[in-house]
Amino acid sequence: MRIGIDARMYGPKVTGFGYYTEMIIKHLVNNDKNNEYVLFLKKEHFYDPQISGSNIKKILTDIPWYSFSEQIGFSTVIKKQNLDLMHFLNFNVPIFYNGKFVVTVHDLIPIHYPKQKSLRGLLRRSAYKAVLRHALDGACEIITVSEFSKQQIGNFQNGVWDKITVIYPGVKKISHKQQKYDIIKDIHSAAKKKKPYIFFVSAWSEHKNIFGLIDAFKKISAKKPSLNLVLAGENKKLLSRVKKYIKTRNLVEKVIIIGFVDDKRLYEYYRNAELTVMPSFIEGFGLPAIESLLNQTRVCAAKNSSVEEILGENGTYFNPHDPDDMAKKIENLLNSKKDTSLYIQIPEIIEKKFSWERCCELTNEVYKKAAICLKKEDKYNK
Repeated sequence: MRIGIDARMYGPKVTGFGYYTEMIIKHLVNNDKNNEYVLFLKKEHFYDPQISGSNIKKILTDIPWYSFSEQIGFSTVIKKQNLDLMHFLNFNVPIFYNGKFVVTVHDLIPIHYPKQKSLRGLLRRSAYKAVLRHALDGACEIITVSEFSKQQIGNFQNGVWDKITVIYPGVKKISHKQQKYDIIKDIHSAAKKKKPYIFFVSAWSEHKNIFGLIDAFKKISAKKPSLNLVLAGENKKLLSRVKKYIKTRNLVEKVIIIGFVDDKRLYEYYRNAELTVMPSFIEGFGLPAIESLLNQTRVCAAKNSSVEEILGENGTYFNPHDPDDMAKKIENLLNSKKDTSLYIQIPEIIEKKFSWERCCELTNEVYKKAAICLKKEDKYNK
């Protein structure tokens, strides 16, 4: 088959979508020699030497995602390639695209937690729903990343349950022999005063509940004055509000913002943390939870989301709407003795269950299912 992939979000800086795109290309496209792949890439990564192969054709597509030009122009670009199947790695399928496609829908967070509550935000939310419904209705097959997300998608759109396949993303395999970073010096000039710490990492957004985490940490800090909170990730629009809130809570010396962190440094932050906190009101998957356990660091996370599904009994859970409960559960975990024997076994289990090789193998199976549907339609149309 000649399969197209919307790779415009390629790269780790485009939150989890970019990382997902990067890994699909690395582990599926580069290894599947039975199909021909047409990758639609933005200029930033079009000349990346890692994106190459005899079965790959690259199309420069400098069209912004979530834009009006995406809805019109991107459809035209795709249609010129005479594809058998298109895979959109996020929900934003152009409404005017009527070719055969598979879509990955990671979550429905924009519906439950819209970024803006103004009239403009209401219009954007309405547009999001229209594009999403088109994607779900029109797809030959739908991929999502957790049973939690599958339930949300199925409840949102009637008649799509049979098309949804849950495929867990993978995590990067790590080597504990890799270069060690002096992360304490890295996160603050007053190096020796900044440990121990609890760790938060994510692309910042309202649903990540950063302000609730700060409130909970304020309560913990009163009992554990030597403890610090390290916040990794970035969002320029939210940054000033978070800094202001930290100041109002008198935590400027205890809450450390480090911005975007590459993989090597990220894993060192996990390893050196007392624990990782995931306070989100909702998560489609929860990659930091898996990465933390992979680095043998405990996780305290919000319940009623996908993280419980992913971690099971290997996590400690709290009510994200209750800072008191969050503080209590974090304190309990900090005060409990870490079962090192358990955490030695976890990485091997995780790497088997959440591997990119398995993710891409199952994705290829979805393509085959879609191909069967295509053949049936061709038969009936003759």
